[in-house]
Amino acid sequence: MQTDFPVDCIIFGSPLGCLPCVALAQAQVTNQLQTQAAEKDAKIQALQSAVDTAQTLAQAKLDAELQRVVAAKDAELQALRSKLDGVAVQHELALSNAVKQVR
Repeated sequence: MQTDFPVDCIIFGSPLGCLPCVALAQAQVTNQLQTQAAEKDAKIQALQSAVDTAQTLAQAKLDAELQRVVAAKDAELQALRSKLDGVAVQHELALSNAVKQVR
């Protein structure tokens, strides 16, 4: 098994007692932690991007649905106004005919 510890550490005793070995181990751990943190940051960024995209898509779908509902309600209102206008015209015509018959 190969280690990154200097040879003299292994020869003269425990590598944990050797200051250069401790510094090297600390540097390796720091490097690994920085790499892991960078990977996690990248995953977080990718997930946030996916969330943003999903929110944008959901909002677009909601907006389209609302526009469809509003258009349907506008058409319904227009149809009811047309019916109301037709009834008003019929009422005026009936009233006019009634007045003519009375005279």
